[in-house]
Amino acid sequence: MPIIFKSKKFWMAVVGVIAVVLAETLGVNQETTLMILTPIVAYIVGQGLADSSKES
Repeated sequence: MPIIFKSKKFWMAVVGVIAVVLAETLGVNQETTLMILTPIVAYIVGQGLADSSKES
């Protein structure tokens, strides 16, 4: 299995894309979509920062 499929950040990004597609399909307002996506983006950024400090 490629290493990208083992990445938590990758799967959180996939969940974020699915959430946006579902929100648009179901007609969810933008504020609710933003409330769903904000923690996902924060997790990806935070994990990326943590990973980059580990490698140094």
